[in-house]
Amino acid sequence: VELVDALLAPFYRPPKFFFSGHRGCGKSTELLHILSNPDIQKKFWPINFSIREEADIIDLDFRDILLAVGGRMFREYRKTGGELPDQLLKELNSWSGRIEKEIQTVLSGPAREYEVGASIDAFFANAGVKMKLEPATRVELRQVIEKDITGLISVINNIAAAIYIQEMRIPLILIDDLDKPELEKARAIFHDRREIMMQPNCAIVYTVS
Repeated sequence: VELVDALLAPFYRPPKFFFSGHRGCGKSTELLHILSNPDIQKKFWPINFSIREEADIIDLDFRDILLAVGGRMFREYRKTGGELPDQLLKELNSWSGRIEKEIQTVLSGPAREYEVGASIDAFFANAGVKMKLEPATRVELRQVIEKDITGLISVINNIAAAIYIQEMRIPLILIDDLDKPELEKARAIFHDRREIMMQPNCAIVYTVS
């Protein structure tokens, strides 16, 4: 209830919440309640997902989470039939094309081929799979993103802004299972990179241990 009240309170910038509690205390259930709350749905365009679906929970990094936020928001919006402006799609395609070319250069060689996707749709669909299942590509993808972290934040913000313009509701991202990584990894994400995790221009609830 407190989290719902906090989300429904007036804000200047889309808020970020670190939703903590002991494992098994019902955080996942609470996120589902938030998702289906009519007042929340009126104010926000909410999506709820588990980080397990997008990344390797044992080896989790702040870049994986940000990529998951952008990718999931994009894919969920397209899945509901949402239309994004052509100019935005062009910009996103050009950004993902640059990222893929760099990764392909680093991973060159027939043993570790990296498919260059035809579009941002393919990029976001593949990036999650590669972050989760391919440790070699994961390392390179993180390094390439690290060099242009502002580019990734800007991609997230542009997608969020486009959804807001179409729906007149701010995207609200509810991320489950972020309380599962060990403490050191969690500290590296939520303490050391706190400022970056606060930058996306959409409302986010991060579950933390």
